[in-house]
This record gives sequence, structure tokens and C-alpha cells, in this order.
Amino acid sequence: MKKSIKIYGIVTITFFTLFTITFSVQSQKTTLDGSWYFTLDQFNIGEKVGWHLPTVEMQKWEKVLVPHCFSDDPKYLFYTGNTWYTRKFKLDEIDSNRKMFVRFEAVFYKSTVFINGKLAGWHEGGYTPFELDITTYLLRNTENTITVKVDNSWDATTIPGSKPLPEAGKPLTYSLFFPWINYGGIIRSVALINRPQTYIKNIKIEAEPDLQKGFATIAIKTLIVNAPKTKTVAPKLNLYFNGNTLKLKWKIESIQTVSDSLTTIIATTILPAKQVKLWSLNYPNLYNAKVIAESDTFSANFGIRKLEIKGTKFLLNGEELHLGGANRVSEFPGEGSKDPLSIVEKDMQLMKEGNMILSRIAHYPISSDILNWADKNGMLIITEAGNWQMTESQMASVLMRDKYKQQAREMIERDWNHPSVIAYSVGNEYKSLSPEGIAWTKEMIDFTKSIDNTRKLTFCSNHVARAKAPEEEGSMHVDFVSINIYGGNERIITKIHELYPDKPIYISEFGFRTDEVKNEEDRIQKLQKNIEVIRKYDYVMGASIWTFNHYRSRYNGTAADGYRPWGVVTADRKKLDAYNALRYEFSPAYFEKESLSNNQLIVKVIARNEFPKMTLEGYKLRIGSTEYAVNKLQPGEFQKFIVPFNITSEKLELISPTGFVVLEK
Repeated sequence: MKKSIKIYGIVTITFFTLFTITFSVQSQKTTLDGSWYFTLDQFNIGEKVGWHLPTVEMQKWEKVLVPHCFSDDPKYLFYTGNTWYTRKFKLDEIDSNRKMFVRFEAVFYKSTVFINGKLAGWHEGGYTPFELDITTYLLRNTENTITVKVDNSWDATTIPGSKPLPEAGKPLTYSLFFPWINYGGIIRSVALINRPQTYIKNIKIEAEPDLQKGFATIAIKTLIVNAPKTKTVAPKLNLYFNGNTLKLKWKIESIQTVSDSLTTIIATTILPAKQVKLWSLNYPNLYNAKVIAESDTFSANFGIRKLEIKGTKFLLNGEELHLGGANRVSEFPGEGSKDPLSIVEKDMQLMKEGNMILSRIAHYPISSDILNWADKNGMLIITEAGNWQMTESQMASVLMRDKYKQQAREMIERDWNHPSVIAYSVGNEYKSLSPEGIAWTKEMIDFTKSIDNTRKLTFCSNHVARAKAPEEEGSMHVDFVSINIYGGNERIITKIHELYPDKPIYISEFGFRTDEVKNEEDRIQKLQKNIEVIRKYDYVMGASIWTFNHYRSRYNGTAADGYRPWGVVTADRKKLDAYNALRYEFSPAYFEKESLSNNQLIVKVIARNEFPKMTLEGYKLRIGSTEYAVNKLQPGEFQKFIVPFNITSEKLELISPTGFVVLEK
């Protein structure tokens, strides 16, 4: 077992009253990743026979490595039901004035946590993090036991889940199955966190640039949990860029007591224009904020960028964008839904180089590693908490609405500092034409705004084009209309624009399965025809392929091998021809060549003036081993390069400022 890591340092900070002091910072974190014991509990008898107790005999339990996904283990393939995880750990002496928490990044789906045989807490939701205060359950200077009961079952009351049984006299639906594999287990990292009695629960950073004058307003909301019978101490704040401390004046805007123990403090500062580096797709500049409250420190990266919707236009930092993207299922053979960093990095690079850079990426909260990668490399993400095809009765249920809100809050509060996150979706393909669907849309959009009003709001509909008037469907409440289209593209797009002429349209899903076309060439032609339609309408802000990867499913219509072959890469990430074709169609630029009589060749780099389109800035043209700087090109502009004719056999490559090959010929 890894020991606690203690970090000590002297940090210079600036107090609100503008004098400088030094502060000794200590943080302690112990990973619980690694070796655990694991067993199935198909009859749900574990607690009755004492599997939660530290005295349980584990000789017949299996040793596994956490993060762990039991559903993808060949021995337990697609097992659904209860399981148990347990391990021992020993703590060094802990100051009685400090508190200990256990943090799970994700456990699918329901989890019950015991410390030394005592119930410490439980959680429902398979993709979001949760913490439990375990201070009173721990033993010092001796062995402790943590045991987790994990249940990956689903039904009509889980999110995501199945449809409810139909009412008497109505036909049975074939949609009672879970929509993708319910990969169970402790699928993300686990850690012990040692905190002082007064600690920082979270920080929320809002960075708004003034695009005309160049400066930026930075607001940091600090959520402080106070020790009993203590007063809140104003936090100290520092901002960093490229490792350099920015000297700034901070002003406290508000101090709000949320409860006896929780206080929120909002402080603001003005970042002068000379220190502002905007976060963008071409230049994903990241700042770091460090907040200190007494002996606790909280640090987070953020970007300065401006999101706007003006009429039918989506703008990033004042620039109109129309971009391609993809939906990605968190799954890999042998890994289940764990999303290890090596797979995440490979997939995100494939998506970035495939120009899939504006994505409603999944039907559920995604790994933080995905968002960290998108922040650093310049991608735009729409995140979604749940509600996959809920029925009217489910959306009317107080229980279901409360479960959704809990999972949405956990996702938003984890992700709200990521500049790559541009919007939140409140669901996918639910009954948005019904009164219940309209009410759900308004309630959940209002709820989301109450937590974070800095992003745009949408949901992914497959009903909107059936509405006869805008008030008949939930999209009247969104900032932009998202639509899943599988046929009738032109009719649906124009109908939505008639309904909502002042909103952009985002095609959140379109695509073709490999087993429902003649061959891969036929699929490519169908995809190209879809994109030709999209290019007719400048109110389409983006389009995401369904899907990036093939994925397993037990849903109706799954292929005989257990996969749904919608991907442009296979399950093990082999590129299909559709990937290369889509990479070209989603590229914001293309090449043209023509010969000159004097043994020279003209190569033109042309910025598309139709979907997808964006400004090219900082790009390079590479021919063989020679690189040429590409001027800043607005959509519709081009640049000519005269090169020797004898290099015509060399590969032409367009390199993004972040170093990715986004076009080659």
C-alpha cells in the first residue's frame, strides 16, 4: 500500500487588504487504488453473513486491481447484481483536530460503504464522484478495513435505466433493457483525503473577458466548511500563468452563510489586458488559481473565454463557429468503462486529429481525464447528466427528478471550471412533446442555471420536428436546439428553423451502422450526403457523428457479435475508412494543387467558408520534412505556396497550433 504523501511549501499570497504574507501549506492524500479483494453476491446475502465486517474470511475472494470493472472480466461477463470489495489500510497518527474523508471518483451504480464494519454512507449514480466523512469510524495506529457493496442493477427508477412496464392493455415495449452495458464496479480512483477542521470544499472560477478593451474580470467563489464554533476566515488567492504569479488586487463581493458550517465567499479582480491570454481551440491557454483558507489549499485550472449565442450564431471569443464532433461510448475491450488514461489520451487524439472538436460526447458524465485533455488541447464539450429516453411517468416522478438533480449537481460542481465545457444537456430523446417533457426541460434548465449560469443549455431531441408550434415542445426553453437525425435531414433541419428561427441548431447525432449499408464506401457516401445538406444552412452550429467507436449492448437491434457497429473506429480503435473520410469533411480547410510550367507546384490552403468553418491561426503546412507558416485565414480565404515539383510524391499535412495533423493528402 502506498503511504500518505505529505507536501510542505512556502507560498506567497496576496490578502484582500493588499499586504503580502507567507503561509505554510500542508496537504495529505492517500490513494486506495491497487489491490482489493472482490466477490459476487448474486443472492444478496453478504451483509447477513457479515461480509461488511473486518473479520470476514477472504481466502476464496479474488484479488483485483481497483479501478476495476467486473462486468468485463471473462469470468463474470455482463454479471448484473450485487458484489463486494474490501481491503485493509493503516493510517499514521492523525491529529484529532483533522478530518478524514474517502473519495470515490465513480462507482457504478449503487454503492454502500462500510468502515471497520460500520455503515459510513451510500451513493447512487454510476459516473459522478462522492465523498464520505469517515473520521469517527477510523482506528489510529492499527489496521482499518474499508468495504464497498456495489450493485450495477438497473430498473425503471435508475438513471440511466429502463422504461417502466406498460399500463394494462398497452403493448409491451422492447426498450426495457438498459441502453448500453451496465459496466459495474469501482470504475474510477479511490483516495483518502486528510483535511483540517476548516477546509475548502470547492471553488468556482468565472473568467469573463471584455473583447473590446482586452481586460478580464475574474470571480472566485470559495465554499468553506468551518470547524465548529469558529468564524470564517477570508481566503487568500493567487493566480498563475505559465508558472508565473500574477500580482492582483482582490475585492470581497459577498460572504454568505449557507449553513452552520458552510460559507461561500466571492472575490473578484480585474486582469489587465496585457496579462489576458484567451482560451481558444487554436490556443488553449490555461491559468491556475490557488485558494488558501487557514491550513487548507485548493487549486484548479481555468481558461478565459467568452461564450455567446447571437440569433442563430454560436460564438467563441466573438468568432462564429460551425464544427464537427463525435459521441463516444466509454468502453474498451478488457477495460469495460474504466476509461484508463492511456485509452482516453489515444481516443482524444484520434478525435482531435479527426476534427471532431465540438461534441455532445456521451449520455452520462464523462471522466475528468477527458475534460482535462480537452482543456489542454482545445476541444469543446457538451456534457449530459442523464435522462436517456425517460417516459412521461418517469419525468413526472419526484423520485426520478430528485435523482437526476443529485447526479447533475455532482457533475456540474466537478466540471464547472473546465473551459472545454461549453454547455449542459438535460437529457436525450425523452418525450419532449408531452406536458411532462416540457415541464422537465424548464425545471432542469432552471435547476442547472441555479448551480452554474455560465454555460449554455440544451437537450438532445428526436421529437422537435413533430411540433406544430414552438410552445408544443421543450426546445422553447433551450439556448440552442439539439436534434438527433437519422433520415429526412433537410426536412427536419428546415422545420426546426421554422419553429425556432432565432436559435442555432446542433445535430447531436447522425450516422450509419456498418451492418446496415452495402459496404464502407456506401456508408461514406451517405455521410457525405448528410454533410452536404448541413452545409446549406448557416444556422447549423455543429454536427456530431454517432459514434466514434463501436460499443457493446444488449439493446434491441444489437448485432450478433454483441456490438452496435456505429463507430468510425472499431472497438479496439482500428480506423475505418469512414474515419478518414469524416476527418476530411470535418476539416475547416482543404488543399488544392496545380502545376506550373517551370517545374514548380502551387499548393493552396483554403479555409472553408461553409460547415465546418473557423479561423485558421497559427497553422503550418508540412510537405515532407519542410514546414511553411500559414497566414491567419478567415473562412473563405486562402494562401498559395509555390514548391518544387519534385516533391509531389510527398505527403501534404496541415498542422494545428497544438501540434496535431488535422488534414493530410
